[in-house]
Amino acid sequence: MKNIRRRGFSIPRTVQSCWTPPVDPYWKINFDVAVCPSFTMLAVVCRNFAADTLFVWTKSMPPGPPILGEANAALFAAQEAHLLSKEEVMFEGDSLSVVQAICQEGISSDWSISSIISDICHIWESHPSWSFHHVNRKANIVAHTVAQWAAKEMLIGNIPTHCIPVHCLSSDNPRIPP
Repeated sequence: MKNIRRRGFSIPRTVQSCWTPPVDPYWKINFDVAVCPSFTMLAVVCRNFAADTLFVWTKSMPPGPPILGEANAALFAAQEAHLLSKEEVMFEGDSLSVVQAICQEGISSDWSISSIISDICHIWESHPSWSFHHVNRKANIVAHTVAQWAAKEMLIGNIPTHCIPVHCLSSDNPRIPP
């Protein structure tokens, strides 16, 4: 997969259509959002090279347009990774607008996410080995499914993996049947 690079960020020229584990010692953090009428649920799923789920975080926010939720999910992912002080991290999201805005350091046609993108880029400055990628929804289905499940169950915070239904965490993993 070739990447267009600008200021240390990358936009894939071909969109990944299925989730693949990162190379050891990297972690891959996928993020997504479930937009509900009365709130928005952000979900962040962190997995390693063996496709093991390391962390799942969810956060509820006021309702808003999907692009605002996607941008907030990206910020939430960056904030959580920053707190872990892990340098080898790849982020994946399925919103092309958000990924392009981050990768092009704030160049966005949507002013509503500009301050969020700025916050992400500010965190990024401390972690030069991080990378950010746009992927197809199929490659982001676990984060999407977790966001929907957490919204339905109204669960927020660091969710232990044993509390999450198997179908949520295995929706893109060929090792475990859904």
